[in-house]
Amino acid sequence: MKKVNKIFLVLISITSLLISGCEGELDLKPHDELAVEDALNSITGLDIALTGSYAGMQSRSYYGRNLPGFAHMTSDNSIVPGGAGSFLKFEPFYQMTYISTDNAVSSTWAQMYDVIARANNVINNVDAVDGSEAEKNRIKGEALFIRALTHHDLSKLYAQDYKFTTDASHLGIPYVTITDITLEPPRNTVAENYQSILVDLDDAINLMSNGNSRASADAPNFGSAWAAKALRARVYLYMGDHANALIDANDVIDNGGFILAPYKVFDGGVLDLSQIGSWSSRTPSSESIFELEFDNLDGLWAGISSLSGLFKPQPTGRGEGGPNLDIVNMYTANDVRKNWIIDIGGQNFVNKYPDNDGALLNFTLPVVRLTEMYLVKAESHTGLDQFTEARDAINEITERANAPEITSSGLQLMNDILDERRRELAFEGHRFFDIKRLQLDIVRNDCSLLNNCTVPYGDNLYAYPIPQQEIDVNPNMIQNTGY
Repeated sequence: MKKVNKIFLVLISITSLLISGCEGELDLKPHDELAVEDALNSITGLDIALTGSYAGMQSRSYYGRNLPGFAHMTSDNSIVPGGAGSFLKFEPFYQMTYISTDNAVSSTWAQMYDVIARANNVINNVDAVDGSEAEKNRIKGEALFIRALTHHDLSKLYAQDYKFTTDASHLGIPYVTITDITLEPPRNTVAENYQSILVDLDDAINLMSNGNSRASADAPNFGSAWAAKALRARVYLYMGDHANALIDANDVIDNGGFILAPYKVFDGGVLDLSQIGSWSSRTPSSESIFELEFDNLDGLWAGISSLSGLFKPQPTGRGEGGPNLDIVNMYTANDVRKNWIIDIGGQNFVNKYPDNDGALLNFTLPVVRLTEMYLVKAESHTGLDQFTEARDAINEITERANAPEITSSGLQLMNDILDERRRELAFEGHRFFDIKRLQLDIVRNDCSLLNNCTVPYGDNLYAYPIPQQEIDVNPNMIQNTGY
């Protein structure tokens, strides 16, 4: 990862770390440029460097478009609407013809490791800085949360799923904990990746439980102990560890103080199904655990080339990431979530991130929200043969959406819960990764392709290629099979 670390050393000046819009996102005042040696030697400097980590996550090469965009396009929910064009060049991810020299594949890898490098500089310097223990705990805890989340995202994309081999001994991604321009790390196994992720999350939870917190109902765009617990529940679910996933999901649901956001409203006593919680207003909802916000201050990270732009039709968007009829038809007639899909000129488009001004495509992406914890809870109860508890959890979601109650048991209950998860988390960056962890085939009935309408589980295409530029500069890097 020579290139990634060299990039980071250039970016480490505070002006570069505070990428455009970062101050607005995190409510920080502008700061004068500080010397590199001073930037990491004070609480203020470390907070600014930490802000750079959050800013890096907003990049369109990460959460600003690519990661959630890949998860949609390389799934059974996607289609490219007729006439959408290919300005954003996302068609190869729908076609599943991506290659190791693809710019989006390379830029996403580099951006994620850049975020990790920023977090590592905070983690590895905070202990030596003068300041209160509570502030230092909070800073280090947030950075560890970011490092765990980003490594998990890398593993989901560039490696096969945890259960691909019986002991998860197959190749994962390098788990990097230092920033060193001479570093040429080999790939760890997936088992090692997940163990490191869990260690970082355990440490993050302990530190942030014993430190100050910036995260709140009004500011869920910071890491917190609850965000780390929610992420740990997700990680355990990916491992197939239903018992531990359930413990964390229950803790977040029962004690985190989050409330499911309403999807239905009653106007004069009449049920109005035209209203639904969305992330266009950039006002945090009661169920936001960790989210990222985007607006015109984010420059090229927002606007027409953003995730919102990928979904929104022309002329203000590109509309390349359409929903196919497979997902459209999963919503019943009275399901309020049908409003996440909009028909324009006979073509279906995603309407989950509608902008609030018609041009800037302001939106908020929920990285972790309370609904996911109810879905984790329901799936985990079912995996443990606790069907009554599973039905109680999943019907919290169906009732809110005005969808039919789920009454099944056994294998049918698990299938019903997974279908409900597909409906509820559609277009948020989950579907491809859910298909992988559940070891399902990709089956697109509504498909405009000659090839890859159906892709069997375990195919080489389930792991994206390691960027060729990484292979070229790191002699220890091994390419994924098939590329």
